[in-house]
Amino acid sequence: MSSQLSISTCSAILLLICQLTAAQVPFPRNCPEVKVPSEFTADAYMGTWYEYAKYPHIFEIAKRCMFARYTNKGNNTIGVINTSINTLTGHTTNTTGVARMLAPSQINVLFSKYPNPVDTPNYIVLGTDYKSYSVVYSCNNLTSFAHTKLLWILTRERKPSAETVSAAKRIMDDNNLPQSFLLIADQDNCPEVASSYGTTINFGDNSVSNNNNNNNNN
Repeated sequence: MSSQLSISTCSAILLLICQLTAAQVPFPRNCPEVKVPSEFTADAYMGTWYEYAKYPHIFEIAKRCMFARYTNKGNNTIGVINTSINTLTGHTTNTTGVARMLAPSQINVLFSKYPNPVDTPNYIVLGTDYKSYSVVYSCNNLTSFAHTKLLWILTRERKPSAETVSAAKRIMDDNNLPQSFLLIADQDNCPEVASSYGTTINFGDNSVSNNNNNNNNN
């Protein structure tokens, strides 16, 4: 009986390790409180944002030249397209989705390939000046004693100034978010690529259509 209990315990621990490894950076205890701004101007936030740095994330493995384009669709919805270059194939990949504003600075981004609950913010803008930097955060409680975090520093330029990066990192410091886990994105020798749109994603009672298709382009 004790042997079976030991096997079950080991299996549970192994499963948890697999979940942590396949997700993002694991941390002890529950998600910490962060300072969520009470005001957010969606129109000023629209446009192109380049990925400057991020916490490790499995869905961005072997990708470079990452950037996102946001378009205000009205009715508290935002069109999303993430573009990157696969470092293994050299192909450009567009991943399209749609986002819904749940509250100021709190957004739910939904990609058809990666379903998630639509009533929980998974894109929290901890700080932005709209014209140079944005710090985006997400946290998920795995168990009562472990959680994972996602974090991105986005910038309006592929190669932001030191002042821009410092301003973004101050937002992290204000929220006690460690900088040691940050991975600097590869934005060297990135070609300008056109994005193409098209998917329909349902938000419960509502549906939002984009004129996008996920494409792999040479």
